[in-house]
Amino acid sequence: MTDNDIFDHENIFEDDFLSSKMSLENELSKVTQLLQEKDFDSIEEVNEFLNNHLKGGSTPPRKNSSNKEQAQDLLYEAFEATGMKRKKLAEKALTLYPNSPDANNILAEFEEDPEELLVMGMRAGEQELGKKYFKENKGYFWGLIETRPYMRVKFNYASFLQDVGREEGAIFHYKELIELNPSDNQGVRFELFVAYVEEEMLEEAKGLLEEYNESHTTRDNFNRVLSNFYKMALRKR
Repeated sequence: MTDNDIFDHENIFEDDFLSSKMSLENELSKVTQLLQEKDFDSIEEVNEFLNNHLKGGSTPPRKNSSNKEQAQDLLYEAFEATGMKRKKLAEKALTLYPNSPDANNILAEFEEDPEELLVMGMRAGEQELGKKYFKENKGYFWGLIETRPYMRVKFNYASFLQDVGREEGAIFHYKELIELNPSDNQGVRFELFVAYVEEEMLEEAKGLLEEYNESHTTRDNFNRVLSNFYKMALRKR
């Protein structure tokens, strides 16, 4: 494998749109930290602070940041990079903070068999957040910035399982992702639908379509066509 080869699941980390989203997430993370450091008396003070901040442009680098925060800043930079630069940034981040889901997630791209690193990334996220956090915040994940590294690596692990024909495991993780974040900002439902169809779980696939009811989107229309096609194929057996 060459230096520029990466884990090939639709090259999701080299998508320009994803990179722009990561830049926004980085900025949001810094602003959240700034808000936590302030002692506001009212929502008006918060709004005034945010308005003044927006007028000033991008957020300055973190001050007195922890190893974890320094590592995550490196990982945001890695998401913008390609090839060996991406890998080296992830390795440096992992050295700073070994319990990093995003670092393991990125490094998995460079492995012929990424499963071990993806699992390590998920375990790191579970340990980092803790069982109590999962219980208290289930249903609101992704809206909380600190959950996103875990959600990313879990999604990639499910995608890997699906790619290698282990649909049962993929379905398990896809379903957990949707339970953690029913709003499904990651688009898990589309991959789960395909996995359901591949496993001939057509009632579950139908239920997923009805739950999200996205007949106005191109991809949902495609999934409905696929579901109908699959039902016809089963009837001919």
